[in-house]
Amino acid sequence: MPAILKTTQIIEPSSSTVNLLLDSSGKVAIGGVTPGQQFLTVGTGNGESGIVIRETSTNGRTYEIITGGTAGSFSGGAFGIYDRTAGAVRLLIDANGNIGLQGSTNSSYKLDLISSAIRHGDLYHNNQKVAYNRGWDNYPSITVENDTTIGPCSEFRIHGSGGASGGDFSVNLRIDGSSVFTSDARIKTNVESIPYGIDEVLKLKPILYDRLNSRGEIENKDKKVAGFIAQEVNQVLPEAVSYYPDEDKPNEKGWARAYSLNMDTILATAIKAIQDQQLIIESLKRRIETLESNSKV
Repeated sequence: MPAILKTTQIIEPSSSTVNLLLDSSGKVAIGGVTPGQQFLTVGTGNGESGIVIRETSTNGRTYEIITGGTAGSFSGGAFGIYDRTAGAVRLLIDANGNIGLQGSTNSSYKLDLISSAIRHGDLYHNNQKVAYNRGWDNYPSITVENDTTIGPCSEFRIHGSGGASGGDFSVNLRIDGSSVFTSDARIKTNVESIPYGIDEVLKLKPILYDRLNSRGEIENKDKKVAGFIAQEVNQVLPEAVSYYPDEDKPNEKGWARAYSLNMDTILATAIKAIQDQQLIIESLKRRIETLESNSKV
């Protein structure tokens, strides 16, 4: 004989409130609300509703899955997880879809972490071993962990992927302020004078060019870029060039980016050339002064 489902209610006698209701479709409602679309509906209408999950064995904790209306940390239609044992919000998703973790309860950001409980406040990508944190003397930092099992760790790269034509494209780095680089004498050893100067600067070939994306298309037809060609610089200042043999694999358009430039080396060489040139100028000035002095005799 098939099962016959009837509406079943558990009522609080003093207030006539229906605390639990099982309707004819098998859906359950707890807390005075009517069954919703899902199997279990929980609600009170008192400003905040939730389900308690409690483990009483050693190291067990009590958590609450909560949504709020007019009261509590989850008011305004937020939903989340509350650690009752610690008295702390662990996860909160507000009515706008913003996510707060580890104590963030009122964020205007899509993802907000404010606690020191997760890797010293990090936003951490375990698979890539990269963290956004305050790992460098409490300044906002990007920290790369040394784990070469997943690939090289000595560079942090920024590039564009999936452009309008589907290819990789260049991305400019823009900051409100100056760029500074660590240059403390105490992190340097085997210091020696640069062997380059005027001769090397005269061999460099500054150019204007159009940058191509990975599909061989010009990225910006309205504005050329000033710079150098790394392969040419490598013949003059090899210290200024980095070569990545694993990336020296041109695609069907002949596009590849296996060479990069360290502009600091070019700058240092240019300054050395100016210094050398100034010595020549001073020497010529002295010779001219001597010739002028002798001509007056």
